[in-house]
Amino acid sequence: MPSTSSAAGSGLIGLIGLIGLRDRVQALGGSIEVNSSAGEGTAILVELPLQPD
Repeated sequence: MPSTSSAAGSGLIGLIGLIGLRDRVQALGGSIEVNSSAGEGTAILVELPLQPD
């Protein structure tokens, strides 16, 4: 059985999660920006429109 703890495996799982997040944000009319730097971490900016009261 293949290991799921490899860097490639966890990268694929993370990519699938980001794709799902992007799809949900876009469905709500928003935008998403992902910035990542080796050794610095990852920042995810999500902007969603406010619905009028």
